[in-house]
Amino acid sequence: MKDPIICFDARQQPLSFWGNSIIRLEQRPDILVEHYPDVDRWLIWYGDYPENASYPLAAHQQVKFMYCVDESIEYYIGSERYLFEKGDLMLLDTFVPHCLLVPEGRSIQYRRYALMINYEYFRLLLEDHPDPRASGFFKNPVVHLQEPVFRQIIALFEEIFLERSSNRIHNRLYAESLALQILCLTIRAALSKDAQPVAKEQDELADRIVAYIEGHYAEHITLSSTARALFVSESTVSHTIKKKLGVSFYAYVTQRRMLAARTLISHGTPAGEASARVGFSDYTSFLRLFKKAYGITPRQIKPTGNSCRP
Repeated sequence: MKDPIICFDARQQPLSFWGNSIIRLEQRPDILVEHYPDVDRWLIWYGDYPENASYPLAAHQQVKFMYCVDESIEYYIGSERYLFEKGDLMLLDTFVPHCLLVPEGRSIQYRRYALMINYEYFRLLLEDHPDPRASGFFKNPVVHLQEPVFRQIIALFEEIFLERSSNRIHNRLYAESLALQILCLTIRAALSKDAQPVAKEQDELADRIVAYIEGHYAEHITLSSTARALFVSESTVSHTIKKKLGVSFYAYVTQRRMLAARTLISHGTPAGEASARVGFSDYTSFLRLFKKAYGITPRQIKPTGNSCRP
């Protein structure tokens, strides 16, 4: 059985992560945000999303690519909703909020591979091997790939996991070379004239609620103010967000504020200032929620050099 996550970093050994993160998510899925360990280079994983699980809002310091192997599922990327299906590639720049949608009362079980790359390492790779044709590949967050290239990418993922479990000479180095191949194929495929950009789904009330939260989470946003802005009742807003996202209105607002605060802190903003800027009125409460969400304090967040987009 393959390890669910493989990390290649400067410490020279592949490391596996998963258990602690899943434990934290299961404890309080209503307020927690997805968090992965900081890595110097790559995180590579394969996973089945288990049935009846909760999936919080996520955003990462790493660049993230996901490849849907089967089934189909909806995602919010920012405030726009996309259907993610077999053969699709999702391209997420750093700190882009995204959320898997599991409607209330429905079980899902879909498989995907993912490649996450440390931003600085990613930037250095592209600077060391410049190609003006490679610009703009985050323009379309979801694209459908031609079947031959998609199969080629999945075969490389499988080879990485086989290599990881082997005792061959330089198995780590060889596996990293396969990860580089996946990256190059992904960039080529995303920019190919044969790639088919996936359009966002048609607007519905849940989308307008998420978009309103996205534009106003740093303010004194309430269930009442959101309902008034969208000309619906408070119970309609509450029921709609719970049914679509699996969490309460205020839990989702808290998740979004936490991601925005972490983004600011990652770019050098003092924690107190960051918490106030994203809408937290009480710093002590913010610290408690931050520690519960990420398992670390704001002081332990590693700075990153990319542009700040809370």
